[in-house]
Amino acid sequence: MDTDAVKQDSSTLKSMKTIREVLGSECRKPFISLIWEGRDESALEVARRLASSMRLISGHFPAETNKWYPPTDDNGGGEIPVEEDPGALENLIEPTFNHVFEDNFFRSSTYLFLFEDPAQRLNPAASINVVAGFRTQNRVTVELPESFPLGPPSAAARLFLDLMRIWQPDSAEFSTISAVRASMGKGYASHAAYLAWASAKAQPPAPAAEGELVIPFGDGWLYVAKKWTVPAIVALHQELNPGRTDAPKIQDTPNFPDGYPVQLDGLDSAILWGSEPNG
Repeated sequence: MDTDAVKQDSSTLKSMKTIREVLGSECRKPFISLIWEGRDESALEVARRLASSMRLISGHFPAETNKWYPPTDDNGGGEIPVEEDPGALENLIEPTFNHVFEDNFFRSSTYLFLFEDPAQRLNPAASINVVAGFRTQNRVTVELPESFPLGPPSAAARLFLDLMRIWQPDSAEFSTISAVRASMGKGYASHAAYLAWASAKAQPPAPAAEGELVIPFGDGWLYVAKKWTVPAIVALHQELNPGRTDAPKIQDTPNFPDGYPVQLDGLDSAILWGSEPNG
């Protein structure tokens, strides 16, 4: 069911924390995806980036309750928590580097799940899937449940930019599977999302779109949808067609500054977000 976004007053801004409250009840399966092309890295280099990402995500929960785990397998390997430490993660990541065929068609990934209560292993608080360190098609996907305590759009943008600083991708987006599915069949893929970033080193700037704010950040641009609803993202997708060009095969790694764009300070009142009560 469609739910119109509304501008929130200061008391509402303080109380809205979960993704469901920020994006509306119609949004399902939120995710942050970061993509880049050829960039050879060692398992230790990838482990350092992953460790920083794990600390960033788990920092949204009390430290004494949350633990990261690999997928549970038949041998019980998933019962041992994974340390947020590059040395320990290097041993976990190293075997994935040995599963790449010559044509790069198949590769193994590192998949980790965050649980607030290790005894309740059905609903993860977050997950990270890493396919990185390869000559082509590197990707990191952070999956967040609708109950994840993300904070308002300005907080979402800061988490998004923190992940980009860690992984240095060519492009990134914060979206939902519901928005992606609603955009299918409506033209070529574009960077339409609640938040997106594109490297100026990898692709030319996108034409100006009425449905988004464009904020320079690092060696590229942060794109912020003006309305955080599924229909608005679909409309932005159609406005942005035909979408981005292919990135170079060898990445010219982008750099990012410390801190955040000053525009984020007024972001919560500059865009429409959240759901109407009883909407």
